Amino acid sequence: MAAENINGLISKAGCFCLNEKAASHPFSNLFAPDHSAFLESDADEQLLITISFNQTVSLKNLVFHLPTDETCPQSVKLYLNQPSLGFSDANDMPATQALTLSPSDSVEQPVQQNLSAAKWQRVDSITIFVENNHGAETTVIHGLKIFGVPIHGTNVSEIHKQRAEDH
Repeated sequence: MAAENINGLISKAGCFCLNEKAASHPFSNLFAPDHSAFLESDADEQLLITISFNQTVSLKNLVFHLPTDETCPQSVKLYLNQPSLGFSDANDMPATQALTLSPSDSVEQPVQQNLSAAKWQRVDSITIFVENNHGAETTVIHGLKIFGVPIHGTNVSEIHKQRAEDH
């Protein structure tokens, strides 16, 4: 089955970003169609982005729209199904997969990062930890598209809804 853009399967209620510049450059800008909007870190270069899906998916690749300067993320760690991960956990826990990113020639030029097929089969959430960048005080990401395939028959939001009704 061919991978497709599965951003439409993101459960916004299960998504958040730690250390975002929420007032001017929030997490929601990652999914804006216009790459002039962007996510920017606040206190330092680190970002911790958690993205949950409304059904279980198999991930194939991530496509970033990156800046052309030192605000570009460099060391990025990805974690499978760790929706409550904090900065100290991300620093101490081994990543499911690690990426090294470089500044783009153009914000409009996407940078595709393939994911290890064996590691990303049953995904309810992905946590993206930007550990550092290329030397700037803050980190910028202009866009993110997630490609994969839904694993049909598993709507996680319906399971959570049913559990809430049962209690």
